[in-house]
Amino acid sequence: MPIMAKKNHYPTRLFLSEIPEDGALYTYSKESGELNDALKDLIGDHPYTVEIQIQPMGDVFKLTGQVTTKMDQICSRCAIELQEPIHCEFDELLMVDDPSHYKNGSQSRGHYSSEFKENEPFCHYVKSDEFNVEEFIHEMIAINEPLRPLGRPECEISCENYNKAIEKGWISSENEQMSQDRQNPFSALKGMKLNS
Repeated sequence: MPIMAKKNHYPTRLFLSEIPEDGALYTYSKESGELNDALKDLIGDHPYTVEIQIQPMGDVFKLTGQVTTKMDQICSRCAIELQEPIHCEFDELLMVDDPSHYKNGSQSRGHYSSEFKENEPFCHYVKSDEFNVEEFIHEMIAINEPLRPLGRPECEISCENYNKAIEKGWISSENEQMSQDRQNPFSALKGMKLNS
């Protein structure tokens, strides 16, 4: 593949029909600024780098690349603030879908998780020739946000901040939570009198 010239700024809306036969490489960063507004709600002012390569393959486009950034998070165990590194790679196929597959703005075809294969590219259907880089990268970062961020890997087992937070009354211990869960949910109704 020939070496592609590197630009300083790239468009955030790509028209797939205009991608050259040998493909195109797009890079975005905090410094170049094209995605700053679109990503601000997820990553704030953290730096980011995005690389996207699009390769036409007949009526389908192979989309590969990676995103590297950080997110401000709160430890799910002890509530300390932390910066969670985010690095994700993607390998997807873009297919411009026939407009007749859409009714009232939504796609009539189903996407079932049983169709997804872990080691194969995911097929991403787009409604038109226009591919929105801002939306795609925003979703890639959001999908990779951790469900239970931890300040450090050992926080799950022993966390000094967790014990301090319990002592100060900011959070309740797991034992207290478990005993509350075991209480009969109808015990609050015991003292109530109904008018009949």
